[in-house]
Amino acid sequence: MRYDTPVLFHAVTGVYDPQNGTWSDVDAEPARRWANVTPMSREVQRATFGDWLNTRLVIRLRQIYTDDFQHVTIPRGKYAGRYVLDLERTPQDRHSIVVIREGSQNGG
Repeated sequence: MRYDTPVLFHAVTGVYDPQNGTWSDVDAEPARRWANVTPMSREVQRATFGDWLNTRLVIRLRQIYTDDFQHVTIPRGKYAGRYVLDLERTPQDRHSIVVIREGSQNGG
């Protein structure tokens, strides 16, 4: 298995502005990890989710990523784009994350 695709994990933290009385989101520096990224098969999607979308990917990391994150970005290559978490499982020796292209949850 090749871990040859860079994946950026983005955490967003809220900052309170007492002068305006509002909260604003601030993007922290994304954490970069190398991953194996593949599309999720139609059969597995139907068994797991009950539907099929061609925008679901499986991201496999060599080491478990334990920090909280809001979304991931794949900056280049075949699957370049912004993705949100769809399912997370932690097998014994690696971390597998199922993500879906942002905006495609509702068929978009």
